[in-house]
Amino acid sequence: MEETCRVIVLGAASVDIKGRAQAGLRALTSNPGDVRLGVGGGARNVAENLARLGVDTTLMTVVGDDPIGQAILDYTVAAGVNIAPTLIATEAHTGAYLTLADAEGRILFALDDMDALAELVPDCIVAYEPLFYAADMIFVDANLPEATLAAVVDLSREQGIPLCADPTSAILAPRATPLLGEIDILVLNAAEAQVYCPREVGGREAAIGMARAVVQCGVGTAVVTLGAEGVAFATSDESGWIPAFPLDEVVDTTGAGAALTAGVMFGLLNNVPLDEAVRLGASAAALTLQTHETVRSDLSLDLLYEQIMVF
Repeated sequence: MEETCRVIVLGAASVDIKGRAQAGLRALTSNPGDVRLGVGGGARNVAENLARLGVDTTLMTVVGDDPIGQAILDYTVAAGVNIAPTLIATEAHTGAYLTLADAEGRILFALDDMDALAELVPDCIVAYEPLFYAADMIFVDANLPEATLAAVVDLSREQGIPLCADPTSAILAPRATPLLGEIDILVLNAAEAQVYCPREVGGREAAIGMARAVVQCGVGTAVVTLGAEGVAFATSDESGWIPAFPLDEVVDTTGAGAALTAGVMFGLLNNVPLDEAVRLGASAAALTLQTHETVRSDLSLDLLYEQIMVF
């Protein structure tokens, strides 16, 4: 990878609280299960994955002035991410992401508390504008305030920097609707895609059709994930499908989407064909699904290709 490959990542950083039931769940009572804490946040996860793949990555986020926030920053720095533009909010607490999964690992409910990101206003983008000039790509998640998203889009267009985005959830996806025509790469799941293009998604051809429909909304490249079924992708010139890697067991689904996004970004930054970039993303997601870690601490390019060679 060329040393000039640099990415600026903006969005959420949080503590992950992940619960998985040992058996069937009963309402209105305590259920035996496995509860784990981890470092998370959509944008932060993408940044860590990129850094572990050797990309020069800078994270711009907000954490509270509290021990959890400091622990998240320490861990992220140790993973190789530059956090220089990150804000420490004195009037807000560090974000949190809470999930409840069934015994098979399927997430039933999730709650996110990312109010601290309200501190990341457009003036913050202006203050760090020179930081973006050397970037080869920018990534944003939809946890950012709408005005801040718009400011980043404006900057990316002015400087000619490719912009990658993740709608984060079906609830937050509408924040990106006015900006679709300015997004170069959009990585989203089926529920998020349906916010922009209401249509049924089921199976390979329908998913490819959904990816094409997202491109028709103005997006340069659309990557639509369908979990265990695979990943569809499209541009104005090509489209295709990458099947999911077969796994004996899914340990934890948290962070798989961020891993896929980082893998796709890594491939495109290094000028590999789109289908290979999506395959790298699918490999990163599969590796993440096999660990309790939100981001695999042993992630590497060699590991991505090892798995591709196996399957």
